[in-house]
Amino acid sequence: MKRALTHAFGGFRVIHWIALALIVTVVLASLLIEQVSSASPVAQTEARFLPVGSEGHLLGTDQYGRDILIRLIYGARIELFIAVSATLGALVLGTLLGVIGGYFGGFLGSLTMRAMDVLMTIPALMLALFVVTLYGPGSVTLTIGLTLIFMPSFARIAYGQTLSVREKEYVEADVLYGAKPARIIWRTILPNISAPIIVQFTLIIAASILLESGLSYLGLGVVAPTPSWGSMVAEATRFMASNPSVLMAPALAVVIMILAFSVLGDGLQRSLDPRSGVRNVRA
Repeated sequence: MKRALTHAFGGFRVIHWIALALIVTVVLASLLIEQVSSASPVAQTEARFLPVGSEGHLLGTDQYGRDILIRLIYGARIELFIAVSATLGALVLGTLLGVIGGYFGGFLGSLTMRAMDVLMTIPALMLALFVVTLYGPGSVTLTIGLTLIFMPSFARIAYGQTLSVREKEYVEADVLYGAKPARIIWRTILPNISAPIIVQFTLIIAASILLESGLSYLGLGVVAPTPSWGSMVAEATRFMASNPSVLMAPALAVVIMILAFSVLGDGLQRSLDPRSGVRNVRA
């Protein structure tokens, strides 16, 4: 995987670097906001509906006098934490199941993939609503729900890639030398199937942000008063006619971050696609 990552940025264009820079900037801002500003994202003031560009409030304030920019930055921390945590969970569990099913095949492979097929037949929003309704809204519940939703995507990719890789000569050589299955999977198969999984990781983060924002918009996401982009959009819809900037800021934040991760995924695909010159690697 380390060697695959060294090729990750080889095929990047300007648009891909811009997307990466934007993501890094948002991540750093969400992590360092407390060190550079003492403003609270939940503190209410009398300065309500200040316009964009107001002194001390770059993006203005909302209906409760809260600074919109500060809330966006704190909301980015929540959005990215949930999206990345859920995607990492889906990656680990899905890849593990897919590789095990693909390597051993037979009944185990069929059982693994049929279980993933069952999960994929359930609409994502319905499954998320079921989990949130069952255990209540909150970051942990959302993370678990999103992990279940996106786990089959990684499992199917890992399964298909493992089926093609396990017949390669270097895998057969490991078997002949008496290497244990766990070692073969960890040291030989995983490094050679990492490229499409890395690409899928960025795309699933974008999907997680969209779904989390939708659930928060419905009131089933992050619990108030913790700022969330989806809940900010929901609160601002009542004022979209008189104060559109209150709605546009969080809505654009969602759209821009989804586009940034999607563009980043496109760049990684260009770089890591075997047809682009990236060969199979072995740890």
